[in-house]
Amino acid sequence: MTNAPHPDKDGADTPAPFLFDPIELPRDYAICMENRRDSHIVSFGDDRGFNDEMANYKERMQERVQALPQGNCHLWANGEIVGQLEMKLPVDPDVAYVSLFYLVSSFRNRGFGRFLQNHAIKVARSLGRKRIHLSVSPTNPQAVAFYRKQGWVNEGPRPGREQMHLMSLTLADSI
Repeated sequence: MTNAPHPDKDGADTPAPFLFDPIELPRDYAICMENRRDSHIVSFGDDRGFNDEMANYKERMQERVQALPQGNCHLWANGEIVGQLEMKLPVDPDVAYVSLFYLVSSFRNRGFGRFLQNHAIKVARSLGRKRIHLSVSPTNPQAVAFYRKQGWVNEGPRPGREQMHLMSLTLADSI
């Protein structure tokens, strides 16, 4: 993966040499799409349906970044983007929603997912949210296993998108 040099940022919330940097559009749009496509392939086995799913993605991301910059960010390591977090705030004032936890393949299954999750928890708590929701494909067993290990509860098929399962993390029970 090729990335632009990272601007100096405060990485106090993440152990060195890792840090979070808010997504800036349009600068980061191409890498966001690349990460999204890879996530789709990992979740579903190929990229069929990806283009339909990404309709209006740039506009949706612009709204999310403006509303919640700290929840829409890249995880950097050694001058490269190695992860991506996308969050949004649903109507329910108790819930924050994670639209994407993503790590490049070389950082998967090595414990780095906790950095993304802990950052999402910090963002949700700072906004007074009591729970975090996300959707996961049951065809992505590594993700399902990670979430379960971290205390997420599978709420079953997501209403309106039954091929995905809704998972919930109660923040009082989380790390």
